[in-house]
Amino acid sequence: HLKRFVYDGTTGGCQKVMKHVEFSVDLEISRDILSVASKSKYTTKQRQYKLFGVVYHNGREATKGHYVADVYHTGYASWLHCDDSIIKPTAEQLVTQPAPNSVPYILFYRRGDTMVGVEKTIK
Repeated sequence: HLKRFVYDGTTGGCQKVMKHVEFSVDLEISRDILSVASKSKYTTKQRQYKLFGVVYHNGREATKGHYVADVYHTGYASWLHCDDSIIKPTAEQLVTQPAPNSVPYILFYRRGDTMVGVEKTIK
């Protein structure tokens, strides 16, 4: 979960954070940040994650806007953009580099060793 909304004590309301967030499809947790006990406990594949979903908030205000999602479909081996009842294919680049008013709200990653049958998508 990315903290995209903050409380404004002056107005008593909520403000949307429009700061750009960079993220990629592949995420690896470095051994350097693991505890001493965990460094040898987890294999490389257990420290690799693959993005499979992103929820975005479209709009410039916290109290208004629209939520959409991009989801990776393993059966089609491609990304789908979900906007209410409209579902259509989308490019991976559009998932990781959304339009300026469409900010990522939640990123969903899956651990590499849990993706049986889709190993070809893990680097």
